[in-house]
Amino acid sequence: MIVPIYKVEKYLLQCVKSIQQQTYSELEIILVDDGSPDSCPQICDELAAQDTRIKVIHKANGGLSDARNVGIRSSTGEYLVFVDSDDEIAPEMIERLYTAVQLNGTKMALCNVLCIDETGLPTGESEGSPIQNEYLSADQILPRFYQKNGLFYIVAWNKLYHRSLFQEITFPVGKWHEDEFVAAQLIWKARRVVCIDYMGYHYVTQRAGSIMSIQNDVRHLDALEALLIRYRFYQEIGQSELLHETRARVLKALEEYYWGKPSKDSAYDVRMKQIRREYGNLTGFPLKEIIKWKIFAISPILEHILLRVLK
Repeated sequence: MIVPIYKVEKYLLQCVKSIQQQTYSELEIILVDDGSPDSCPQICDELAAQDTRIKVIHKANGGLSDARNVGIRSSTGEYLVFVDSDDEIAPEMIERLYTAVQLNGTKMALCNVLCIDETGLPTGESEGSPIQNEYLSADQILPRFYQKNGLFYIVAWNKLYHRSLFQEITFPVGKWHEDEFVAAQLIWKARRVVCIDYMGYHYVTQRAGSIMSIQNDVRHLDALEALLIRYRFYQEIGQSELLHETRARVLKALEEYYWGKPSKDSAYDVRMKQIRREYGNLTGFPLKEIIKWKIFAISPILEHILLRVLK
């Protein structure tokens, strides 16, 4: 269990308590204090003194990805689970995920997500979740990234991973939306994933001060960079249908920018232009997709008009 920790003193005890109360008790609980300026470092040390399963790592602030990567390198178990320090997990989450991978002989299992508010009440955002009791190939899961609540397949924290999946994959340091950079690669490497319709992970939505609650921040554009990484990966593995889906997601975001009101944030504008150039410089196959991106690089508006005319 790897728990990155930064400025969550109000929620940390409840998070760790939910881990300690797991029905599967043979856990290595790694609390990674990412240079938190509040009382979190002291809380971590106190928890470790009370529970021999807890290992604390104090480090300079490097962000969520860096904390997770440090936790991975410091872990000794065969399987890995990530829990964000302001969330909680249901008592049987680990036992059910571990049982699922053992019975199905796979290297990854994922469970359903219950989205709750700060009082613990369901927000309704979990309704319509695509996660059912299924044993799926990577080919079957990857298209689901684009369904309603497809994010449940992407996020890092509702899953059990065999540690071998991270031998050549790390979370991108300094990026927001870090899960989106690596989700497709991890699932493809696992080949098959077992899914269980058990709301084992309790995700607190839009907590004040959280990354997702900060609107119009240029760092949210990291999600578009992640889609570029995913697009190139789909090219490498020959998933042409997924190229169309990924391109549609990118175009929706970019067209909203180019057809909407001009941004008043110069850093945002510079980042968007950089992303536009990166997509315009794509190479490889299929050729039809590359031609579309080349036109887009010249003029997003021209590309939009041509596509509508050709349809």
